[in-house]
This record gives sequence, C-alpha cells and structure tokens, in this order.
Amino acid sequence: MVELSTEQKVRGFSLVVLLTVLAMVLTLGIGMLHSRPAGATSSWTAVNPPVPSNFTNIINESTNSISCASAGNCVAVGAYDPTGDTYALIETETNGVWASVTPPMPSDAATSSPNDYLDQVSCSSVGNCVAVGFYNLASDGSNYLPLILVENNGVWSAGETTLPSDIVAGNQNELYSVNCPSDNNCTATGYYQIATGAQALIVNEVNGVWTAVDPTPLPAGAGPQDNHRDVLQSVTCTSPSNCTAVGWYYNASTSDYGFLIDTSVNGVWSNQTAALPSGAVVGTDTGLYGVSCPSSGSCVAGGVYDTTDGQTAAVVTQNGGTWTASAAPLPADSIPADAPGSIINAVHCASAGNCTAVGSYASGPSKTTPLLAVQTNGVWSNVVAPTPSDMSANIDNQYYDISCSTANNCLALGGYYNGAGELPLLGIETNGVWSQQPVALPAGSGPSIDDGSELYSGTCTQQGACQMFGYSYSTTLSATLPIVASGNIAGIPKPPTAVIATAGDGKATVSWSAPVNTGSSPVTSYTASAVEAANDPTCTTTSATTCVITGLTNAKMYSVTVTATNAAGTSSPSVAVSVTPHGVLAATGFNAQIAGETALFFVAIGGGFVSLAWYRRRTVPMNI
Repeated sequence: MVELSTEQKVRGFSLVVLLTVLAMVLTLGIGMLHSRPAGATSSWTAVNPPVPSNFTNIINESTNSISCASAGNCVAVGAYDPTGDTYALIETETNGVWASVTPPMPSDAATSSPNDYLDQVSCSSVGNCVAVGFYNLASDGSNYLPLILVENNGVWSAGETTLPSDIVAGNQNELYSVNCPSDNNCTATGYYQIATGAQALIVNEVNGVWTAVDPTPLPAGAGPQDNHRDVLQSVTCTSPSNCTAVGWYYNASTSDYGFLIDTSVNGVWSNQTAALPSGAVVGTDTGLYGVSCPSSGSCVAGGVYDTTDGQTAAVVTQNGGTWTASAAPLPADSIPADAPGSIINAVHCASAGNCTAVGSYASGPSKTTPLLAVQTNGVWSNVVAPTPSDMSANIDNQYYDISCSTANNCLALGGYYNGAGELPLLGIETNGVWSQQPVALPAGSGPSIDDGSELYSGTCTQQGACQMFGYSYSTTLSATLPIVASGNIAGIPKPPTAVIATAGDGKATVSWSAPVNTGSSPVTSYTASAVEAANDPTCTTTSATTCVITGLTNAKMYSVTVTATNAAGTSSPSVAVSVTPHGVLAATGFNAQIAGETALFFVAIGGGFVSLAWYRRRTVPMNI
C-alpha cells in the first residue's frame, strides 16, 4: 500500500474543504441575490397634493393629465382659480413625495389677470417632461399663444417654437396633446388662429428644437370657418419622428365634419383618409378624441359621428396602411339619442388587433352608462362595464381615460353620480376580468352636486403601479382640490428568469431569479418541474428561489422549468433548461460525471487522496 505523506494528506483534506466552502458560498449567494421584497397593496387611495400659496379652487375638468416616468416619479398638470383668473398648475412627484411647482411662463405672458392653462403632459424619463396648453399675451387680454413648458433634468423652463406662417392674432391658439418617445424628442398637436378660424396645428421637437409643421396636412376641402375648427385632439408616437395624430376637420363646401388623421414617417407628415361609417350623416358631432399605436402602421382611434338616430361611438382602425371606420359595439340596453348619445374618449392597445376603448353610451333619455369596447384579434365586442351599486341616472356617468400595465390588466377611470353628487369611477381589469373598485377620498371629501369628485387621467407602469389625477370637493374647506389616486393592478406574474439546474444523484438542485414583473401582487410560491413523459416531479417554495427536485432517474435527461404564483394566478413556465442526474463516488462524495470532465482525477486511498492521472474527454454540457 502506498503511504501518503503528512503534506499530501493535508493538501487533499484542504481541497475537499475548499470545494465544500465554495459550494456553500455559491448557494447562499444565489439565495441572497434572488431575494425580493413583497409587492404593494392593491387598495386605491386618493390624496390632496400640495397647492400654490394663492390657490382657491381647482378649475373643474382641468385636472387634465398625469404622466409617470417610473413608479413614484410623476407629473400632473391642469389649471386653478385663485382670484377669478386662470393659472397653470404643475404638480410633481419625486420618489413618492408630491410638491407644487410654479410654472415658468414665457416672457410675453400676462402677469396680472392671466389666463394660462395646461392640457397634457408627457414624461420620457425621470425629470424630463413636456407640458402643453395655452397662455395669455401681456399685450392684449384677448390674444393667446400655444404654451410649451419643458422639464430638463428636473428644472422647468418655457419652451419656444416656430409657428405656421399664416397665424394671426386671436384667441384660438392651443396645444391639446403631447407625446415624448424619448428625451428632447416630442410631438404636440392642437390648433392655431388663421384669418378664417382655427386650423389644426402640429409642432415637433427634434433634439431639443421645436418647429411647427407648415402647412398642416389636411384633406381636400378642409378649412375652418368662423367657429368651425380643424383640430388635432390627440397624438401618440411609436418612436421619435414616427407619430399619429387624430381629431376632426370642417368642410365648408358640404357643411360637414370628418375624421382628421395625420401621420409622420421619419419626420414627414401626411394626411390619411378615413371614410365615415355607413349610416353617417352631416352633423357637428363628428371627431376622434383618442388614439393608440402598439407599433408603427398599426393604430386604433376612437371618437364619435352623427347618424339619423343621433350621436354614435366610432372606432377607426389602421391595418396595412388603410384606415377603416366602424360603429363601436354597444350594450343591449343602449338607445339612439341625439344627446347624450355614445362616445369613445380614449383607447389603449396592448398589441396589434388587441385594444380597449372607453367612454359612455345612452342608456336612457337623460342617462349615460360607462362604455367598454374590446378588440380581440381584430374583432370588436362589447364588455358590460362594472358600475357602482349606488350609480343613479345622470348624463355624466362615463370613463374618460384608460391605461394598461400589460395585456388584460388595465384601469378605466372617470366619474359617476350617486344621487348626492359626483364620485370617482374606477374599473379594474385583472387577467381579462373587469371589476368595480372604490377609491378612498381624502378626509373631509364628499360628493357635491355642483363640484363633486372625478378622475380624468391615469397611467400605469409595466409593473402595475398606477396613478390617476382628478379633483375632489372638500366639505371642510368648501373648495375643490386636486387629488392623486394610486394603487396597483394585480396580474399574473411574469415567469422566473436565469434558471439553473445542477445534477445530483437522483435529484436536481434548481435555482432561479424572481420575475422582474410580479403582477403588482407578491409571489406566494414557486414551483420547479422536471418534465418527463409519465411523471413530472416537482419541488415548491414559498419565497426561496432554490429547491431540490427528488425522485429522478440517473442518466435520464430532464427539461426543467419554474413558475411563479401570486393571488391572481400562475405565470407561464420559464425558459427550459436540461439536466441529467447521475451517481457519485461513494467514498469521496465527488460527482463522478463532473470529475470525469475535469483535468485531474482523484481516488480515495488509505483515508487520503492521490493523483493517479490527468484525464480528459469531450465535455458534454449538463445545463442547456
């Protein structure tokens, strides 16, 4: 028998200790790296953000827009009334803390008796946003100009843009909508004053420089006349310089309105034709109010058109470059009505052919009901909107906006009447199922016939954290205040990632990373599965991101996947990895397969280790 020296024994023992400690460190390290805090609560609560020192009342229906670059970092805009005048309002949230910001107005803006207003805001990243509206010129109380306020790295300033060559002094200058697909690259739309009325307006920001499109692309025969405006109400961009804007135009020769659609491809704007649906008649209630484009060349817009029976909701779909208009699907209890009729106010598309549109429809002579229309694989259908049990007959029961975190996980928001006054309306879709959710208003808030509470604009991150902007009536202060309501949409989590399966003797140790998107609801369990024809051995954990699957057959290859489960359901399986269990050397505990693939082979002799030979063979990957 070969007798090992003391030095050889120490070296052999040290190697075993080193390998054992290394394995323990890796196992503990993986667990620590993959641990995650629990998700947020799913309740919906509203707070009053700080207001300017000269604040008296929010101007109803002017809590217009909110945009969030990330959870806890948002900007909301509108207008308020301190002394009978109108002041632009900016509320900012930084790391979850709200503050009021004094808007930096252009140098020619009126400082006494101003009439300034912000319609919409878009944030491309934290601290980088653009808000648009209009402002009153100091030189004349009846003249206005489009207003652009720009936030760069957290600092607000007044933006400047060129205007079309045919603009004249007047009070019909306003930007309604803005969308910023990246920092310093935005598009805003609205209208501006020309000699015959108000013409549709487009201004683009390219690398920080604002320029108006001159002239605005319009259909043949389009042109404003007196109070008949050409307007681009809503714009969305899939990337810088690739945008779609919608609204309406007036044809003086036929005294008729039509759908106005302009698109930009690589910065070049053109007008798109969309014929009115069959049954449309000449009227003043035709237009598009919202648009969503999940990808370039694929869009859906929503609005309204006139028929012999009254005002009817419309959806207009772009497919292969062609726009097609049709009547939106309405519930069975809808009735034809000149007023209030039905309307689509906003649209959100998760992917091409899969969209949700919201608004209202006439369900009685003086009653509207919230409207949900859903497009699935290109086919539109109606979904009965969940409504509060205390909703009463009123013409203002409706959804104003919709936002989705992921497909089939959305919120629709607006307002409704309960007999005593107006209250926030919130519908939540979780994994395709809609429900009505109450909103807890700030202390001292309550319904009011004249003022009440509503939600006008909402936005959700991909992780399901949502914020909404609106107003509420304070019975203690006898004033209407801005509110910000927040909550989470609980959806099915995304699959776990970075799955690793390590072979053992009749078993496999599986580790993974928690999903980035947990569906805004805490993951309650993970399940790892080793797939085979007759049986799928599994292991389950509650929060740990590693477990051991036992009962496997050595030398047999398994496909291993991991799923995550929360209150809403179970994710789809992770990307599969392969593993082949195998035996180990009894005397040493060494992994025979791994040892055979390494450069040095050890055998136990006399309680120690001796190097017999260098051994090399073709490596067969254990994990794919």
